[in-house]
Amino acid sequence: MKVLKRTLIELMAGGFLGFLIWSLVGQRLTSWWFTSPGGSFNCQVDVLNGLSDFVAMQLYSAIAGALVLAIALALVRRALAKRRSARAAAAAPVQHGVS
Repeated sequence: MKVLKRTLIELMAGGFLGFLIWSLVGQRLTSWWFTSPGGSFNCQVDVLNGLSDFVAMQLYSAIAGALVLAIALALVRRALAKRRSARAAAAAPVQHGVS
């Protein structure tokens, strides 16, 4: 089970890093693919503006998703730890005035 968990964490981290890297360099590469080589009809400015907005939103979404997930998991772990400690306290035998 530890191997599966570690592998999933590594896959998620790699996916996030790949998404982040593509978000940073993808605009230049994609705009290069869509620019007109001849220059007869060029909508390069519109394409660059659209790509810029799209890539920026990809990056912001990735950061926000990572933060929301991290906070949510921390809150869930905290709630589960409180529940576990409450169950352990309730299960422990109570000793009254034993000398």
